[in-house]
Amino acid sequence: MKKSIIVGAVIVIVLAIGGFYAINSKQTTTSDSKQQSAVKTNNTEAKLKIFDACKIFTLESAKQILGEATTLSPGTSPASSDDLKVSNCSYSNEAPTVADMRTASVLVRSPLTQTGADDNKQAFGEQKPTTAQSVVGYGQSAFWDTQTHQLNILQDNNWIIITHGGTNPANNTLEDAKKVADKLSY
Repeated sequence: MKKSIIVGAVIVIVLAIGGFYAINSKQTTTSDSKQQSAVKTNNTEAKLKIFDACKIFTLESAKQILGEATTLSPGTSPASSDDLKVSNCSYSNEAPTVADMRTASVLVRSPLTQTGADDNKQAFGEQKPTTAQSVVGYGQSAFWDTQTHQLNILQDNNWIIITHGGTNPANNTLEDAKKVADKLSY
């Protein structure tokens, strides 16, 4: 019971940090997990890929990182908007003690419109946090945020936020986050 409460608290913290970046506007839902959305921009049609966090980071991949006793953690769906669909997938190990508990989470901000795509791109450009350190070799752009201890990846206009570590997010490392990034399939 106590471990479930701690796992739940860790998930809430991860969602709160990732949700900080989500846009607060009307709630929308989309049923297809990896769909193509046609968007007209200046008479040009662009296809936007929509990633689902649990499809690009599967339980099988999480088990390779956290061990065979890994389970999908229950959580709430982050807020989406008319421009962005936000999905989250978080796994935890079945550790014997709280000190041994590890989680791996992926939050994805998928653009539904060109405005959503542009917003995601700005987070890797002019709106990149001052605490960001560039990371090479992941997506079209990537950075490690030294304040939130999260790896941020821009791939096909999708903003992917990775958190991996123990019960204290301040101890999360870039090396651990890269282990999750290496398992993503998009």
